[in-house]
Amino acid sequence: MTTTLRLPVTLVLTLTTALALVAGASAQRRSEPEELLALYDRGVYELFDERLRAFAAAPTSVETFTRAADRWMGSGFSSTRRRLVAAAVTVELAAVLSNWSAGPALMDAGRGWLSGSAADWARQWYRAAIGAALAHGDTDLVLALRDVQADAPRIMPSYREYANLALRQFPDDPSFMLFKAIAFELKSATGGSAQWFDRDAIDRHVKSLKRGRDGRPTVQLPANARMDVASAERLLRPDMADLPDVEFVAGISLRLWRVVNMFQDLQRNRVVAAEATLRLAVTYERLARPDLASLELARALDSPASPFVTYSVHFLRGRTFERADRLDDAEAAYRKALGAVPNAQAASFALAPLLVASARRLEAESLAAGALRFPLTPDPMKIYGGGDPSHMDDALARMRQELQ
Repeated sequence: MTTTLRLPVTLVLTLTTALALVAGASAQRRSEPEELLALYDRGVYELFDERLRAFAAAPTSVETFTRAADRWMGSGFSSTRRRLVAAAVTVELAAVLSNWSAGPALMDAGRGWLSGSAADWARQWYRAAIGAALAHGDTDLVLALRDVQADAPRIMPSYREYANLALRQFPDDPSFMLFKAIAFELKSATGGSAQWFDRDAIDRHVKSLKRGRDGRPTVQLPANARMDVASAERLLRPDMADLPDVEFVAGISLRLWRVVNMFQDLQRNRVVAAEATLRLAVTYERLARPDLASLELARALDSPASPFVTYSVHFLRGRTFERADRLDDAEAAYRKALGAVPNAQAASFALAPLLVASARRLEAESLAAGALRFPLTPDPMKIYGGGDPSHMDDALARMRQELQ
């Protein structure tokens, strides 16, 4: 005799509902990238931005995202538009990733979906992608290895050379040359203060180092020594090869002078001249040439400049004036910086002590309180390494506009 187990109808309904909810929740988790794509496609940007930040804060699987994007692209009527939406969402996601490790592969997926895009849309995609990479300090995505080492192999997988790829399509666009220069600047940047050694000083050190070959006491060339091109090239001659540390020190100076040449070339283009001049001044500071840096800062705003550049120039000029004990000029410069980016921390905390010293404590306290008010204002000097964020922000906005 067979016994059949009969469950109450209410229990069956309850179990069925619970299983459906679990399955629905699972499907919702699986389709989160597809939801982002759909929100972007419909132009629901406020909700898209909210969901995007939450998605980017969690560990990101590029494989999961691309599989979901492929499903979403294959389920619509306009495959070309959906490919562009998917490419746009990859760069939007990369821009806000909390962990950049997934960024390069994510960008590569987005670039693969660019086919069929209009030229100007592709231009904006590259601007946004390179801006996101620089903001995360990823110079390898921007450069080719041969940009860094002229005699290097033509292809190196970790170097994705997005700037070169963009320049092949848009050879007259100065922004991509600026991005290359910024990436090379980041690769060449050194911390701490530097010391300038003129040719006579280099001669003395070379003689001292050569005496060391005979076992006599020597004076080492300090690691922060900077010099002109001729002196650096002299230290790299074959007969100097056995002298300690000269190759390292000379190599840094040569790389920095190469950065100088890049930014000097870009100064000729009015579109990028202001940021190029700012960065040229900073490079001169790294070469221990504050005299040349001051000259460049004085003319950096002769061309149209963004708030990022305007703030940075005035802040650096204020710091130069303060070192020279020109406190009134320093105060005026810091105020101009805050006029460009109100409540930015570096200028606020530089100006506040000057106000306290001249019996304006209440104004100083108000200034400091504004600088510490949440959400904090992004300070251009803190994010200087990644370049002006308006390059990326403007490109993302134009991509949204052109897809509507």
